[in-house]
Amino acid sequence: CDSGFGHLIAKSLNQYGFNVIAACLFPDGEGAKSLQLESKFPDNLTILKMDVTKDEDIEIVHKEIENLTANGIELWGLVNNAGIARAGEIEWGSFEFHFKQIFEVNTMAVIKITRKFLPLLRKSKGRVINMCSSFCRFTVDGSVAYAMTKHAIASFSDGLRREMSKFGVKVVNIEPFFYSTNIIKNIDGIIRETWEQTDASIRDDYSIEYLKDRVYFVKNIALPLFERKKPEEVSNAVVDSLTSRITEPKFTCSATLLRPLIALLHLLPLEVVDLLFISSLATRFPPKNKKN
Repeated sequence: CDSGFGHLIAKSLNQYGFNVIAACLFPDGEGAKSLQLESKFPDNLTILKMDVTKDEDIEIVHKEIENLTANGIELWGLVNNAGIARAGEIEWGSFEFHFKQIFEVNTMAVIKITRKFLPLLRKSKGRVINMCSSFCRFTVDGSVAYAMTKHAIASFSDGLRREMSKFGVKVVNIEPFFYSTNIIKNIDGIIRETWEQTDASIRDDYSIEYLKDRVYFVKNIALPLFERKKPEEVSNAVVDSLTSRITEPKFTCSATLLRPLIALLHLLPLEVVDLLFISSLATRFPPKNKKN
């Protein structure tokens, strides 16, 4: 809850009077401090440190919530929001940086934390809200690792929802598309960081011109075209999923005109989808070893 969607969600829930346990990577950082200062009901807000990849942090938060439940307070909702991004071609960067780290945060941590808190949620017949992405429905070249983690979460949410139905626990997948967050704003920096960790021979095959063209496309075409600067739409979807009597299995958060286009990708033949993505992402500087 240091920033982004998590920060907005914690703030919104506090304004409604919920008891909120806000897990922050930096509990003494500016994000956590502003959350505390701007809270409408400060007594209902508890900020705890959590690195979602560390078992000891998860255990501390779990103990804190167990103590609350011992005093008659039920755990109604778990919002799995933490996430990081990676960008660049599949063979760019180290395996550790490009694939392993993002799976640990975006996928494995979600599964681990959910499993830890399910017994409490079964007792309350509560809700699990998984912050996913529209990238769980399609895969764009240059964002394969990120899309893989989100596809995994979509599948996890579907299976969990079906397994938990017998206990009365609801599971909702939130699927935002290109909202203005720190991840989106720094995506060109992530591409460059991945490139810098790439073997020299592979960089030579692609060329620095190819890298610059990819960065140019993201900064000057994709972001101006798709970036949506209304992150409160996503936090509102989470609040609705936690408070509505009837829940939807998934929320697609995007510009209204984009929703049918995202849905259409599921209906078109793969060959057509391939053609759409390949042509739209065509570079002015193809890799040096590409055969014409």
